Amino acid sequence: MNRTNVPRKEFGMRLAVISIKPQYVEAIVEGLKVYELRRRKPNLVRGDLLYIYETSPGKKITALAELERIIDENIDILWEKVSESCAVNFETFTDYFKGCKNGYALQLKNVKLYRNPLSLDDLREQMPKYMPPQFFHYLDEEHPLYTCITESY
Repeated sequence: MNRTNVPRKEFGMRLAVISIKPQYVEAIVEGLKVYELRRRKPNLVRGDLLYIYETSPGKKITALAELERIIDENIDILWEKVSESCAVNFETFTDYFKGCKNGYALQLKNVKLYRNPLSLDDLREQMPKYMPPQFFHYLDEEHPLYTCITESY
């Protein structure tokens, strides 16, 4: 994907920035990780776009994915459904969801890696005090980074 063909927001589609550790971003891009695990359910639906922010040391938006669906299940059932495509072992899975009754798996599709990632410094040129999200950061047309993220690529 290059800077001229980033999808434009369509009516009803939500855009969000999601932070993911570098090893998991790599697994997502390689197709080994189809499900991104979360302790809280995001306010997203099928077809929404996720701009993937790779956490330290990369500190950049490196990929874009479309949300296929969100699985909301009891932790034991969730593991059965996503274990082969979530790029974590059982111990990591249970540690992550410790204290949670239910968990969420975001099924990603149409993942595209950017040739020219948007660095944290690039983002801060548009919004000097920008802090990458710990959960999700939703974007709308009024957000200072909307144009930078959706049109600058």
